Amino acid sequence: GFGMDVRIDRPSDGAACSCQKAAATLSERVSVSERGVGGFQHTAEGAAAAAGAPSYGVRLEHSSGNGSDHRARLSLESRDGTFVYELKGGVVQRTTTEWGGLVYRYAGTYSNTGRPAMSHSMPDRGTYVVEVTISWRQSRIVHVTVDLTEG
Repeated sequence: GFGMDVRIDRPSDGAACSCQKAAATLSERVSVSERGVGGFQHTAEGAAAAAGAPSYGVRLEHSSGNGSDHRARLSLESRDGTFVYELKGGVVQRTTTEWGGLVYRYAGTYSNTGRPAMSHSMPDRGTYVVEVTISWRQSRIVHVTVDLTEG
C-alpha cells in the first residue's frame, strides 16, 4: 500500500472540503538501489489536515533529479477552489528503515502561486519538510509526509 500525510500548521477557517481522497499513487518513476536514490518523479492524491483537522483534498506532484534536490507542486482543494503551491528544497537527511527502506527528508520553502478569486484564509508562504520513504527492492515510494509551516 501507499500512505501520505499532509499537515499544515495554519488552521482552516472554512468547513472541511468533501474532496478529500484516500492516499493513492497516480504515477511514479523511481531510480533507486541499495546505495541510494538516483531520482524520482511521483504524483499522488490524498487529504490534508490543517492544525490537526481534516480539511483539504490534495494533489502532490514532486520530483528529485538526482536524489538530493526536491521540487513539488502541491494543490490543496478547498470548498472555494484549488490553491496551488510551488515547493523547492534539498535533502537534509538520509536514513534507512529496519525493513531496508530508504527515507529521504527534504526541506525548503513554499509559496502560493494560484488561488481562486473568492477565498478564505489559506497558507501563503513559509517552509516545508517532505519525507519520502522508498522501497529499493520494489523501486516504489511507499510513504510521503508533507509538513507546511507558515511564516
